[in-house]
Amino acid sequence: MILSIKRSKPGSSVKIQAKVASDSKPGVDYKVGYIRSKNFRGWVCTCEDFYERRIASNRNCKHIKEVRKTYGRFGTKVPLQ
Repeated sequence: MILSIKRSKPGSSVKIQAKVASDSKPGVDYKVGYIRSKNFRGWVCTCEDFYERRIASNRNCKHIKEVRKTYGRFGTKVPLQ
């Protein structure tokens, strides 16, 4: 469940920031972000599954998939502030 989502300020390499609630651990929230810089472009998440398993095989966790499904592949459906 997506708790909040926002766009970052212009000029920042972090383009989108979202806060996603955990399904399996009540009260735990994870941060999902879309980063676009000179050396890296992609989605990152603070969950253990992403850092332990998914990042090595270039896959996305369920939190990233939920944000991408709701707001588009590059977050184009995130409202402007």
